[in-house]
Amino acid sequence: MTDYLKRSYAHSEAVTILPVVQYAFTMPQTVHFGAEFAVAAKNVQNLGGYPVAWTLQKDGAAAAYQGTLGSDGGRIAIYDTGSFTLTAAITDRASRSTTHAESITVTNTAPNAPTMTAAPTRTAKDGKLLVNITASAADPDGDAVTLEYEGTTADGYYAVGAHTIRVRAKDTAGAYSAWTEKSFTIVSSAPTITLTASPTRTVKDGKFLVHITTAASDADGDATTLEWENQAADHYYAPGTHTIRVRAKDSTELYSAWEEKTFTIANSTPTAPVITRTPGGNSVAPGTPVTITAASSDPDGDAITLVWEGRDAETQTYPLGKNVVRVKAVDSTGAESPWAAIVFFVADSNGSGGMTLTGPDSVILENGIEGATITEYHTLMHTAMGQLILAICAAVIFVSTAFVIKLTQPIEYRR
Repeated sequence: MTDYLKRSYAHSEAVTILPVVQYAFTMPQTVHFGAEFAVAAKNVQNLGGYPVAWTLQKDGAAAAYQGTLGSDGGRIAIYDTGSFTLTAAITDRASRSTTHAESITVTNTAPNAPTMTAAPTRTAKDGKLLVNITASAADPDGDAVTLEYEGTTADGYYAVGAHTIRVRAKDTAGAYSAWTEKSFTIVSSAPTITLTASPTRTVKDGKFLVHITTAASDADGDATTLEWENQAADHYYAPGTHTIRVRAKDSTELYSAWEEKTFTIANSTPTAPVITRTPGGNSVAPGTPVTITAASSDPDGDAITLVWEGRDAETQTYPLGKNVVRVKAVDSTGAESPWAAIVFFVADSNGSGGMTLTGPDSVILENGIEGATITEYHTLMHTAMGQLILAICAAVIFVSTAFVIKLTQPIEYRR
């Protein structure tokens, strides 16, 4: 500028004109839940090094996405459904803001209702039967689905009766299909059983073997187990009357009715033995071998054993004087007959039987013998020796099973 005195004044300043930032982007208008899509920048001008701030909103509130967006855009996925707005904002150094927004709709279709089968089997566990359950579902969008059940058991085993189960499918977006329902019935019939018991004469430890047989059947073909009452572990029973019971239980724990059988183990004692002595007669000379045998029988046909007292062998020599031999029969169960007995003397050469009376007041007392019937006795006098020789029970002394005399008072012999 120049004043009226022609003086000139001048001033200058430098100024920078900032360009206006332009920014836009493109993306699909519709996308499937969780599907990755591209965000591409377009018509970008004067961006320089300014950062781009990206925001996603749904219904006016902030929403999340997965992926990375930069100045050139990027690839992201939205794990939600509905309408969303994606906004890009750039602020330059003059604090001028440039924004651009695009809308997108995220969609999802629920899975189809599953198909399901339930097939009962005869595989049992803890009284229940296994049911083979299968189910499958498809998703129109091709999403992976998971199945959710109601009314099912953890191990697939079900008790006898009617059951209803159902299943639905859920996709990755959390959308559910309709329920699919299936009903089935677990049927089981109680088993039946038969029982026989046949006593034998096979003996062990005084008891008799009983042949016991059972047959259990189940209309469903289930395996059965038997439950017993009063059954001997080895099937041996003592003489007497016994009642045993058995029932069958199938794999679903249904029971048959009790099957009962009563049987009697009969056992008779052997007959009293009949004794035979050879040689017989009133007395036996010293040193003479004497053979003593006995015979008995058992009404049941059981094997018997003879138990002797006073006899070491069938044939043997006996000492001077009175000899008493007793015997009884014992069958295979231990049942015993009454005792049978004989008494005989071994006399020396002068006729004594080993007993000498020393005076007119001497006596010999003889007790009775259990199991013996005295049939005859003799008193002998030897005047030269002044001795009374006695032969008691000189004849064979027998045992009678029907009538046995037991002498309980002493027999007194006097000269």
